[in-house]
Amino acid sequence: MRNASCLCALVIGLGVAASAARAQTPGPGNGAANLPVVQAPVAAPDWVKPGTRLVYKVWTRTPPQGQTKGSAGVSWAVLDVMDVPAAGQAGTGKGIVDYRLYFINTLQGGEMVGSPTVSSVALEPGVNEWWTNPTSLARAIELAKQQNTQVAQGPVQVGNVTYQAVNFRTKTDDAETSVSFDQATGAVVQLMQSVKINGKMESTYLSQLVERRQRPFVQAFAMPGWVGQTPRLQFAGTKTMTIPGGAPMQNELTLVFNFKAVIGGAVQYKVDHTEGALTVPGMNLPPTGQAQSVSIDYYTAATNIGGPWLSPAFLQSVTQGQTLDQDQAMGSTLRVTAVGQMPDGRAMVTFTEEFSGSTSISTYDRNAGTLLQGQSTDRVMYTDRLISYQGAN
Repeated sequence: MRNASCLCALVIGLGVAASAARAQTPGPGNGAANLPVVQAPVAAPDWVKPGTRLVYKVWTRTPPQGQTKGSAGVSWAVLDVMDVPAAGQAGTGKGIVDYRLYFINTLQGGEMVGSPTVSSVALEPGVNEWWTNPTSLARAIELAKQQNTQVAQGPVQVGNVTYQAVNFRTKTDDAETSVSFDQATGAVVQLMQSVKINGKMESTYLSQLVERRQRPFVQAFAMPGWVGQTPRLQFAGTKTMTIPGGAPMQNELTLVFNFKAVIGGAVQYKVDHTEGALTVPGMNLPPTGQAQSVSIDYYTAATNIGGPWLSPAFLQSVTQGQTLDQDQAMGSTLRVTAVGQMPDGRAMVTFTEEFSGSTSISTYDRNAGTLLQGQSTDRVMYTDRLISYQGAN
């Protein structure tokens, strides 16, 4: 994960640590970094299951320092649970979550929500950066007195909601962090961070829980049986940026999805992503810059729309025009916009997710479950991405 502005996570329990990448994730995460060490493994809270969504609003601020001007930003941090060990199976597997960060453009009036930065994480199901089992929370309160952590219990106002919360506060000479957990559910409801700049503590980070709910379309569907037998899926496409008043600029894209492992109800895979040099279509200009390549690990699940595979049973259960999900906090809608056939005769299903400043469209082979085409239009960054399936090997 990228775009860091959070605390580094501490070891939780029996050698369980948040990865360095996840420790750099903006969002509510790293709440567990402020918990006294508790015994792991711990079962997930009963409300955490596939399809659980947590939505946080995040404010970040870099105060001015010397000749450097300050900056500020706001975003939505969205956590979707893809898989979690069943109750009584703590220690047998990881919780798998999809994490998306949507930056919000407020310069044009209102809130324009662009395309997300996408990542995914395997974490301890009962004690992690976004929630903890309430039984572990109770133990952490006992241990707080033995460590450099202040603890307080009582009402905490987060937006329009008042939680009976447990607050853990850590303070050093250079920084201060406060994280509040809902005492009933164990969910992180608020995280604040300040750092010392020019001898003064300055607020740099705030995240607040806005929504906790179950997405209605996520059910116990199975991944396609051929996943794992076909180790690589290949895609090709373009990324085009068209700034108003300017000529379109384009990069060629090549993506290879490499199967790695089945983990519970999720699949781990690696994406080899290559972005070609910048060109200006229709103009006789040499390419600018050099091709860049990166490899990133991800997870997906049977109903994780936008991933390289979906369950054929899920695809065959949906109907054209069906609204699968509406997110009141972010103002987004996920719909089935087409059920039909591709030009080559393959049965297909298309999903469209609309935000105020972006649209993502994913088309799947309805019988095989393979992603056939993915397209995203970001009206905040004036960028269009389009990839198409090229084959498997």
